[in-house]
Amino acid sequence: MSNTVLSVFLSFALATVLGSFIAYSLQHRNWIRQQEVSNHEKKTADLQAIFFDLDATFSKRLYWTRRLLYSVRRYEETRLIHAIAEYDKAITDWNEKRNSFQIRLAAIVGVASWQKFEHSIARSYVEIGAELEAFSRRTLATKSEPKDKHRLNEIEHQLNTLSHTVYDFTRTIYNAIQTTEIQFYSLARQKRLPENEDELSFVSTWFLFKSLFIPVRKLGEEL
Repeated sequence: MSNTVLSVFLSFALATVLGSFIAYSLQHRNWIRQQEVSNHEKKTADLQAIFFDLDATFSKRLYWTRRLLYSVRRYEETRLIHAIAEYDKAITDWNEKRNSFQIRLAAIVGVASWQKFEHSIARSYVEIGAELEAFSRRTLATKSEPKDKHRLNEIEHQLNTLSHTVYDFTRTIYNAIQTTEIQFYSLARQKRLPENEDELSFVSTWFLFKSLFIPVRKLGEEL
């Protein structure tokens, strides 16, 4: 009788301890996964935020730089003064956000993107803008269209090239968002088991538990 009671007690204790250990392991694993998901969602949100900020700021400065060029080429005083005022607003907006762009690009997207922004795109904006500003001052002073139309055509060509560069740059950030999404959620979409320990952290415990009750021939099918 005592042996039976002892066996029942030991079985109960073992089941309790084992059950507690399994429950703790499952909770810990789910907590780790939630942290992975939270970190991923934060990174995606940061990428989306800088993508929209860059796109808006780039477009605004490019648009008013082009409008300034057209206003200089086809001189009309009121239109040129308005273009200069709006161009100055775009420059102010750019300068206010520039440091933030540099920090966020280096931290979120990568150092290469920061270098592209600082040493290629920003420099091109400054060089084109400085020359157009000089044209604007001379045009307002003489109150006539500039004689060097050939140089204005060259500047327009530079603006077209810069526009394409900006498009490629923002598309790179957009692709980074898509790549992050695909890499993180690929297992969930494909409904497959992880192939290694790195992928294991991206799979929920519930998914693994359900897979225990699926015949091997159906492991690749949707649950």
